Amino acid sequence: MLSTRSFAFCSVAALLLSSHVLASADEDAVRARAVAEKYGRAVITVEIVLEESYDYGGGGEKRESKMTASAVFVDPSGLAVASLSSIDPTSTRNQISYEGGTKASSKIVEAKLRAEDGTEIPADVVLRDRDLDLAVLRPKSSPATPLPFVSMSQPNPDVKMFDELVTLRRLGRVAGRTLGGCGDMVKAVATKPRLFYVVYGSCGLGLPAFTLDGKVAGISVLRTYGKMDMDDASWFSNEMAYVVLPPETVRKIIDQAKKTGKTTATPVAKPAVKPSAKPK
Repeated sequence: MLSTRSFAFCSVAALLLSSHVLASADEDAVRARAVAEKYGRAVITVEIVLEESYDYGGGGEKRESKMTASAVFVDPSGLAVASLSSIDPTSTRNQISYEGGTKASSKIVEAKLRAEDGTEIPADVVLRDRDLDLAVLRPKSSPATPLPFVSMSQPNPDVKMFDELVTLRRLGRVAGRTLGGCGDMVKAVATKPRLFYVVYGSCGLGLPAFTLDGKVAGISVLRTYGKMDMDDASWFSNEMAYVVLPPETVRKIIDQAKKTGKTTATPVAKPAVKPSAKPK
């Protein structure tokens, strides 16, 4: 049995430990809010009208649907990056092993970027990369002024297993398209076939991710391997993962997109984002 002195010591130690944990959590929250304040205006909504076609072997079907997803401006010209699977589900469905060999295809009929202030910007999808699960959209006309953006023209940050990343997204109409934030722990750092950070993925896809000290960690996407086997329960845990692609990988895709026609980029020295919030 613990003596009165031992019990008192243990109680004080537990109190000090809990106080340290609470102080650390509060400090992380302050740093995360500073990230949201600095980059939040660059996080946008993508609205897509999608025409989907399905070939069942003995017949077919077409239907039109609307998709809404989060994305981020990555250039002051309004060039934006989203997760391909979040704006075009057929990019994933084509990899599903269906009985009878059903095939799916899609055509984006209309695309709009909705900026932080609610401005609607008609756009084109100028690049799709199914392997990386990335889509790049470009405004149909140049913006009147440079737009706020998250620059991918920087080195990959030093992200390690168990690090916490901050992701930002636009919530739906029910929340007035307000900026939302989420924390996601890094489960693993993969280096093959390329560098990416495996995360739990509960925050969503196509979201810009940041370290707590404000460095750009990349874009969240869905990574799959091989054909999805709907009869193999282990496939979903072993061959599918939510990952964050680091900025150097995303930048290569952005550079490719800029070569797919005339770019509307307006040169500026620094990203047009708000300065970091100062902790009170």
